[in-house]
Amino acid sequence: MAQSFSPAKVQRVREENAANETAKLDEQACKEDAKLQRVILKEQRDAAAAQQREEDKAARAAKRQLDMEARVAKRLLMQQEKEDRAATRLQAHSNQKVNCSPAKRPSKRATTVSNNLSKPSPVSQRRNQTSKMLKEVDLKDSTASFSVTASCSSTSSTSRVSRSGRIIKPQQ
Repeated sequence: MAQSFSPAKVQRVREENAANETAKLDEQACKEDAKLQRVILKEQRDAAAAQQREEDKAARAAKRQLDMEARVAKRLLMQQEKEDRAATRLQAHSNQKVNCSPAKRPSKRATTVSNNLSKPSPVSQRRNQTSKMLKEVDLKDSTASFSVTASCSSTSSTSRVSRSGRIIKPQQ
């Protein structure tokens, strides 16, 4: 039993198959286009995000630079103020020294001690003279002269006098 197909029916089936194939190809092309569109959009978003990150990084670097310059300027200003205060103090101190009477100014002899031990200082020379004079004094009151002589003889030429007037004995 052979079936015979009419040429019109065969033509119609072929057209339907061709339409179905075309629809499938169009659907696949649309899917590929949509996929490409998503990839392109993703790349654009990534590029925009990278550009934004670079701009943010540059802005942070610029802000950091400005902050650092501000800190340096602040430090310089503080240093300048410190130097100005020191100069003012020094000026006031020098003015005070100039205005100070000679009687109030300490002499160099009274405040310093000679470093040369072979040459006694003027203060120790005076003590030696005083002790010599006390030894020459008549010993009418032996107890009084003994205590004075003992106190003066304890200060030898190697002892020193501090600024406050205390006697500093050398350590042996």
